[in-house]
Amino acid sequence: MEKNTLFLDAIILLVIIVPIAVLIIYAFSQDKRVKRQISRLCKTNEISLNEFEINGDVVIGLDANHKKMIVSNRKDIVKNFQVIDLDQVNQCKTKVVHLNKKTIDWVGLELVGKGGTKDIMFYSETDEDGPATDPQACLHKAHQWEDKVRPLVRAS
Repeated sequence: MEKNTLFLDAIILLVIIVPIAVLIIYAFSQDKRVKRQISRLCKTNEISLNEFEINGDVVIGLDANHKKMIVSNRKDIVKNFQVIDLDQVNQCKTKVVHLNKKTIDWVGLELVGKGGTKDIMFYSETDEDGPATDPQACLHKAHQWEDKVRPLVRAS
């Protein structure tokens, strides 16, 4: 009887652990693929990233030495790859849009410069295709990136 219970416990454990392990391995391999593609694109544009992060679908990086920022979307990195010259930006601030007092609809960075305004989305309530992320965590990340970018932008 004990052998049957042990065997059944092992099967149940495998049914639970194997799918979780596969998901973790898949996520890490996707992140490595994104990092390789971003690295190639940065090398082509002569950018050396000091800071790099994947937050949900947003891929964001910073070259503090050359005052450049890269932004892309992990779904189509090459097509959405953008280089932002921070010398052309006058202001960087975290932008939050609320549905009501308790619900956040949109979180991102707003870069204001000579060429207009550029919004970098960290979270959107209406984004059904993106990975599930907490709006408060995205707001925290947006504030962290604001603190990194603000010293590099030109004061107006």
